Amino acid sequence: VSTQSTGWDQLKDFSGYSDRLAQINKYNKENKWMKKGISMVPVKFMVSWQGDLQRCLINIYADCTVDVSHSGVETGQGINTKVAQSVAYRLGIPIELIRILSTNTVISPNSSDTGGSVTSGLACAAALKVSDIINDRLAPVRKQLGPKATWQQIIYHAAANGISLQASDVNVPGPAPLGATVQYFSYSAIVSEVTVDILTGEVQIERSDILFDAGQSLSPLIDIGQIEGAFMMGAGYYITEEVKYDKQGALINDGTWEYKPFSALDIPMDLRVTLLQNAPNPVGVLGSKCTGEPPLALACSILFAVRNAVRWSRYERGATPYLEVDAPATVDAIQATTTTKLSELTIDT
Repeated sequence: VSTQSTGWDQLKDFSGYSDRLAQINKYNKENKWMKKGISMVPVKFMVSWQGDLQRCLINIYADCTVDVSHSGVETGQGINTKVAQSVAYRLGIPIELIRILSTNTVISPNSSDTGGSVTSGLACAAALKVSDIINDRLAPVRKQLGPKATWQQIIYHAAANGISLQASDVNVPGPAPLGATVQYFSYSAIVSEVTVDILTGEVQIERSDILFDAGQSLSPLIDIGQIEGAFMMGAGYYITEEVKYDKQGALINDGTWEYKPFSALDIPMDLRVTLLQNAPNPVGVLGSKCTGEPPLALACSILFAVRNAVRWSRYERGATPYLEVDAPATVDAIQATTTTKLSELTIDT
């Protein structure tokens, strides 16, 4: 189910796009050497689960604590937190009782790699599947002890009666609901506003408003962090991270003196991330959608905003509005397209 049109209208409204565009046009008419640009961009990103096998093993101990090992690798994307939350949700226990173990191929052999934005969700799917196995084994105990039985009472009784409190399984994605390999589409939209110094080509990202469809988010704080991080990676790609080679093919800007990844001071002055509400994904894990790579594509809005700002400069100087500013739009590439004339760089005395 597409949420693109709904999200687009919502973003245009709460970002104040129309009013800001009018304000920017007024600003540009009144300022010769500083120009603003704004851009609103939608993103549609195909997500595939095909062939991605994730495994999980759960051990429950007599002291009622739970160890979970899954096949995904925690690289800062929050996969361990999402898996722990999923297990806590399905078993109906406090998350404080759960410990996530390091990934181990002895425990989770023959699994897929971690990547493609989908491992967090599919590792949760495996954990939910194994939690269901545990719940099925505990069902007779719960029935015997009654609805008021605590987790501690249930586990003590199960362990004392020889019920296995260890389970493992693999999650195997079924046929893609949208045909071919398409599980679902990730939708998002962004409005970015920049200020460009026409003399130097320097760019200041003033504000970015992102509306992202994460479905029924597995962990909203983690997903917002993923959106912010991916967007900033993309911003560096589109604006500063130029790779240069010599005639022999050797990399010549192999340090941060020449190669400029985005840093903390390059983050937009005003960065707003909102998750689309009331839009569960019917074919996602617990109604969710991934948030790994899709937000990176949103950063193209910065490049388009830069182009719109530079067009104002070219228009005022009688140049054609068409310009070629490809990614990465570095300061020298931007300055070269502004068509500033030498005669403008004089001071009347």
